Amino acid sequence: MPNLAAITIAGHLGKDPELKTGETAVCKFSVAVKTRAKKNGEWTDLTTWWSVTCFGKVAEFAAKDLTKGAPVLLSGEASVEEYTAKDGTKRQVACVNANKVQSLARREQRQAVTAASPAPVAVTNEDSEPPF
Repeated sequence: MPNLAAITIAGHLGKDPELKTGETAVCKFSVAVKTRAKKNGEWTDLTTWWSVTCFGKVAEFAAKDLTKGAPVLLSGEASVEEYTAKDGTKRQVACVNANKVQSLARREQRQAVTAASPAPVAVTNEDSEPPF
């Protein structure tokens, strides 16, 4: 039986994206996804934080067009990574290797951030074409 860990999430950026360039551009940022649940008869807001990594043209788009607090829709492969915190406890973080990132901000909001001509609203690695 095949395995699949595809995910699509919509949320808001927790901090500005961090772009590292080299042979391939790599961009990392966090996304908060809020949900509501009833607990002890009262509705409570729950926030799940996702650590997002994207590559290539998707990374360049994210670094250029997204900022802290921006609404975003993304899809990719989900995973859970374990690490040891400074206090020695084992922790887990929800991760997404995004292959599609779409800004959900209004065009005016994107233009205010980028002051240049607006970039495409969505970019995927499959969108890349030869430069000729």
